[in-house]
Amino acid sequence: MGAKRKKSLRVEMKRILTHLDPRWIGPASNEISTRLLTLIEQLPIEVEHVLTWASFFQGEVELSRFIEQSLARYKVYLPRVLDDASMTFVSVGQNWYEQISPGPSGVKEPNENGGELYRTEWARNTVVIVPGLAFSERGDRLGRGKGCYDRFFARPGMSDAVKIGACFSIQLTDDIPIESFDALMDWICTEEGFLQTVTKDDLMSLHE
Repeated sequence: MGAKRKKSLRVEMKRILTHLDPRWIGPASNEISTRLLTLIEQLPIEVEHVLTWASFFQGEVELSRFIEQSLARYKVYLPRVLDDASMTFVSVGQNWYEQISPGPSGVKEPNENGGELYRTEWARNTVVIVPGLAFSERGDRLGRGKGCYDRFFARPGMSDAVKIGACFSIQLTDDIPIESFDALMDWICTEEGFLQTVTKDDLMSLHE
């Protein structure tokens, strides 16, 4: 039933995101970018590395503003998917948009001869901004089904990184089937605010 529900929810969320008004997506994405920066500054760790992504899919949060502002404060990395469906992250610089190009699936990735590869031993000083089709306030995440992020977070040491799911508020749902290998988010950030993920019985939200 879990796999069937995941498939149904993916179809539903893709339909919803496809019909979002681009005139709304831009301002909402900028609000998410601002809230992400505020949240990172409040974390009780010394953040040095920020792993994020360049938007590609229709209706996806657009994080250009977040990337540009983060580059002035942290070392920023974007994902590259390898032939075996594993994922690595590569650093980008101020002219980051000129340093990425479409990969095999069309998603924009850092160029092959790009910046520095991210190393998992830096996880204690790392924040990962995570995309998804849906999230729950408990930290559950519904990805697009390839498992790239789950495999990345399963690498030794990556449990120490702070994982922040970034999405629109319309993508929040309490009905996400999870499996043992699914990575949970530590925080969820939307255009309406951010919240720390905790148990059902002790849910607490933090807003600006």
